[in-house]
Amino acid sequence: MIYHHIAALADVLAHANPEFALKDHPMEVLLANEVEYVRRVAEARLPEGTADDKLLRTLVAAQFLAGAHTARAGRAAVRAGFDVHHRGYGITAPPDARQLAALDDVLTAAYPATDGAHWGAVGEPLAAAWLAEVETDNGEEFIEAFLQHDSLAIEQRHQTLSTVARTAQDQPGLAAGAHRAVAADPELLLPLAVQSVIAELGSDHARQWLTSLEHAVADRAADPDSAPDTYEWASSFINEVQERTIRDSDDLEELIGAPLAQEADAPDPPSADSSFVLVKPQVHWLIRLLVTFLGVCHLGLVAAVPSAVALTAPASGDDGWALWLFVPMNVGLHLTVASTFGSRQVRTLAFSWVVPLFTIGLTTLNGFALNRHWPADWPPLWLMWPTIFASGLTALTFACRLWYGQLQDTRQTPAPATAR
Repeated sequence: MIYHHIAALADVLAHANPEFALKDHPMEVLLANEVEYVRRVAEARLPEGTADDKLLRTLVAAQFLAGAHTARAGRAAVRAGFDVHHRGYGITAPPDARQLAALDDVLTAAYPATDGAHWGAVGEPLAAAWLAEVETDNGEEFIEAFLQHDSLAIEQRHQTLSTVARTAQDQPGLAAGAHRAVAADPELLLPLAVQSVIAELGSDHARQWLTSLEHAVADRAADPDSAPDTYEWASSFINEVQERTIRDSDDLEELIGAPLAQEADAPDPPSADSSFVLVKPQVHWLIRLLVTFLGVCHLGLVAAVPSAVALTAPASGDDGWALWLFVPMNVGLHLTVASTFGSRQVRTLAFSWVVPLFTIGLTTLNGFALNRHWPADWPPLWLMWPTIFASGLTALTFACRLWYGQLQDTRQTPAPATAR
């Protein structure tokens, strides 16, 4: 049924774009359309001429494999995909942090999450076909190198193995890279691989997968540089799992461990090796001009309202000068809120709600005071003051972000410790 839908959709796309009609298979039509879609997103968000189709294809495959429940996990997946794509050419300098952050932004925009995660992914079975093409383009070594990358967290390695086990049923060639990766580091990856296979596959397919994995471990054990004790343990571990799978033993979980819990969507903890870069959104110059104009007009209004109050207030002795203090106070508060929200993602309750509402409320009180000195038949603008100031503060915030950029933390996830 799914492939009937794929064929129907491919036919529609081929009629809409004659170039797609040259593809030999409906899945190729869908992949070509998906590549074009990702390219359009990248061209809109990356500097002109920097969108690399092959790199984007690799990163979308990495996104599908590892997932990302948090922004930190997203950065880890982007870094791993980027490094694997460029492996073999030597490292002359670390990847540019701004470039990695921009690529993360492209993936997040192209496939937004629907469940509160950092991003979504290409839907199956299109993703499986995409992954198979990336694996072929990378010499059948992409999955193997990706699984062994140091930046990935345990949860992401587990999800990658689960995804490969599931998609390899339709794309058998994908399993070989995962088998080699597990055989290269059985202490870290073998328990995760067994958990993934048992959870994703039926008994027959699981035994076939474990048999192939056993052969990969045996081949790696024959390497003179391998640790005999480690591979002896790995071989006996696989044999025990196979026996309990054949017997449908209830104590299998006791051997392989409970499934890993999903990583909580919590703020990243502070780290000594954190680094921040300012990433500027890529927008059309007309949008930048319009947002800047609205922000400047808002600052002018914020300064003009308390000035008008001070000028129109009746003489009240020597304390009339105090009303002029509201001019720098209002302007300073609005600039502080706009620059804070514009340059970083604010997560504390005080800055998220209390400070902006206090800033808008204080300026609104100046507007109320100004209304008292206007003619009685003047339209009741006091009803509009909160909306005017809130909209202006929003425009000023985005103007700060467009001109100065938003701070993004580029620290990498530390390599997890191995475990048996």
